[in-house]
Amino acid sequence: MTDYMKNKGTVYIVGSGLGRISDLTLRAYQLLKTADIVFYDRLVNDNLLQLTKEHCELVYVGKKPYASSHTQEDIESQLLAAAQKHQVILRLKSGDPFVFGRGGEEGMTLKDAGVTFEIIPGISSVINGPTYGGIPVTYREYSRSFHVYTAQSKDGETDFDWHSIVQFGGTHIFLMGLRALSNIVRQLQIAGMPETTPIALVQWASRPNQRTVIGELRTIEEKVRKAQLTSPVVIVVGDVVDFSESLNTFERLPWFGQRVGFPTEARIEQMIAFESMGAELVLYPRGTKRIQKESENISWVFIPSIESMHSAERFFSREIGLKFGTVSDQVRESIDITQSKFWIGEVHHEDRNYISQFWNEL
Repeated sequence: MTDYMKNKGTVYIVGSGLGRISDLTLRAYQLLKTADIVFYDRLVNDNLLQLTKEHCELVYVGKKPYASSHTQEDIESQLLAAAQKHQVILRLKSGDPFVFGRGGEEGMTLKDAGVTFEIIPGISSVINGPTYGGIPVTYREYSRSFHVYTAQSKDGETDFDWHSIVQFGGTHIFLMGLRALSNIVRQLQIAGMPETTPIALVQWASRPNQRTVIGELRTIEEKVRKAQLTSPVVIVVGDVVDFSESLNTFERLPWFGQRVGFPTEARIEQMIAFESMGAELVLYPRGTKRIQKESENISWVFIPSIESMHSAERFFSREIGLKFGTVSDQVRESIDITQSKFWIGEVHHEDRNYISQFWNEL
């Protein structure tokens, strides 16, 4: 292998959680703001890429299950090459880089080549997925342990010691397992797990299209078919699933399922405030093609300042017919409704008070 001992920069292998800005670690947020180049995976939320500086290079290296995609060797070669050209190189991964993220393999490649690197942990979907679905992976008297498995394999089959899994007890979590669901359910029952054991699938945890489907081993396949779930999902098996109805606060948030156009220059506290009410942010002005593609799914556009009003007008066309919202009296008073490209609709008064109070407490 080429000697990279004189590399120019540092490669940061960064876990980004499930994609919400408020779930980033402070270190991950800082690195996103300073990165010169970012290599990102398929499940990384586009919003995080909008946080990068203006001239940051964005390189997609995602892998799609059961389809041709970037090879691991190609990704590692690109990281080695980037270390010779840039100061701050981010390898951005969904979840945590060391939980089925191949972060260990990439770290070892960098080490063997003499490239300076650092690992930045993120909140894994192993924890975040069930939590967003209201499922505690441990609960005294119900589950004192949890066990994690990847259901993805080259031949599509899951080769586990199923009898040992059943004997372990506790909570069982399967990642990347939607296509393997039938096999998982069948093998657990063959190994002696009762057919009435609770099981849940959480689709796109933390996103506006999150859905939590709950059933028993004997019923879950039919429920998943009717719900038409799509990957990615986190599968949770065990008695703790029964707590989902009581503890699933995320899907009950007032703005759950709504996408809100949001300026990249807004304060991080403002972004977190909206996310705290369940909204999915669609950041602008970076990524004009992305904004045009997703604009029809945006509920309304948030304008915190006069400057961001001008930015929004550059990136949303008159034909879209979006609603506009603000918590700023100055913005509302300064807008000429007849000239605006937006249909003007105020944020509900009680929502405005909620957000103002939230910001004052930060």
